[in-house]
Amino acid sequence: MIRSVLLLLVLFPATALCAPEAPLIRVRARTRVEVATALRIAGGVAVDGALWDDALGAGVAGKPVTVQLRGAIDTLEVTGITDDRGAFHLVLPAPIGTYDVQASFLGDRDYAAPPAYARTIDIARRPITLLLSAPERAGLGAGLPLTVEARDGKTAAALALTLTLTATEAGSPSSTATVSTGSDGRGEGMLALPSGIRPGAQLLLRATFAGDAVHDAAAASRPVLVTSSSTLTAALEGPSIHRGEALGVTGRLSDTTGPLAGEVVEAISAGDARLGEATTDAAGRFRIAAATGSLAPGEARLAVHYRPPLSYRDPARSASLDLTVLPPAPIPLAGYLLPPLATLALLALAWTLRRHPWRLLRRARIRPADSAFPEERRSSPGLVAARPKLRATFGRPHDHGLDGVVWDAPFDRPVPAQMSIIALGPEASASHQGAVACDSH
Repeated sequence: MIRSVLLLLVLFPATALCAPEAPLIRVRARTRVEVATALRIAGGVAVDGALWDDALGAGVAGKPVTVQLRGAIDTLEVTGITDDRGAFHLVLPAPIGTYDVQASFLGDRDYAAPPAYARTIDIARRPITLLLSAPERAGLGAGLPLTVEARDGKTAAALALTLTLTATEAGSPSSTATVSTGSDGRGEGMLALPSGIRPGAQLLLRATFAGDAVHDAAAASRPVLVTSSSTLTAALEGPSIHRGEALGVTGRLSDTTGPLAGEVVEAISAGDARLGEATTDAAGRFRIAAATGSLAPGEARLAVHYRPPLSYRDPARSASLDLTVLPPAPIPLAGYLLPPLATLALLALAWTLRRHPWRLLRRARIRPADSAFPEERRSSPGLVAARPKLRATFGRPHDHGLDGVVWDAPFDRPVPAQMSIIALGPEASASHQGAVACDSH
């Protein structure tokens, strides 16, 4: 037995040390590298681009980006660090010709490596710069408005461009449109979202120019998040209420996919003060018990606001709700009197249970004399000396024991269960509980 216990004590720490550790999961952000322009300069070719964090819609600063120019004879490569905006500017000593330009980022512990960016450039032709503008969020079921601008250096260029909107996941559907820039180099269009896209999908909007005999090919892109527009309806349970009372506000929350369950909505005043909140049920319905203590008497306006916890859901606000706030309702008189009356009632109950006052209302019954009382004791008047007992031998010599009977003279009967007190001296008097005192002669 002792050996078994010692073996367990030895093996237990070892098994505890050998227990498998909890898995460590590292979440890395998804990035995108893009080349905006490749311009011929005196020292070769200047390549400008940026490294993007599509989830935040911002550039990633301080990361190494490598650019390669692959020509018919040689391949040039250079690495640079992105600036505070995530942009990079790299110069490669390349002669005039056609090159395949490739930009890549290998990733690190915080950012995943994106697919390498590749395009073909012809340094002999004039470079085109495309500026693409579009909302960062596109509602499901609505189109995406966009504006594109084409520049040949500092001069506007009238070109035919192809617009493509594609989800970032491989194999996802895409939508395509064509827009032409005018003499001012600007063009506008509306691109429909791809079919089958769900809220929360990340799309990539891309504008491309295939190039012509004079101008080189160009491209520009930007991320777009597919959102779900929220609808919030609300109504008051009553047009007026006394200040300080709870106001019932009911309504329903939904989006383009249907009712939203388990979402928190809150009632706010005209000054955006929070009055209360509630959680929607399976049908998207809710009821808020709004506190009105902070509202001044008179006319007031309320609204219900929804702040979504998910980035792809749009916030919503109900229409304004008009409310008449009445002065606080007076406290009823019972509210003042009930506490002291209840206290007095408890005290009276305690006194009644202790004193039994109903006994005073009951007429006393006179019990007849006890016929079983011994006759010889009825006729014994006064006091007689007690018979010696064992305890008397331990007393002082002048301690005398006396025997007697408490007698009811008018009814000629003994009084049972009474206590008699024998007092020596003229100051003796009646005691409590019917006790009798006598003078000693």
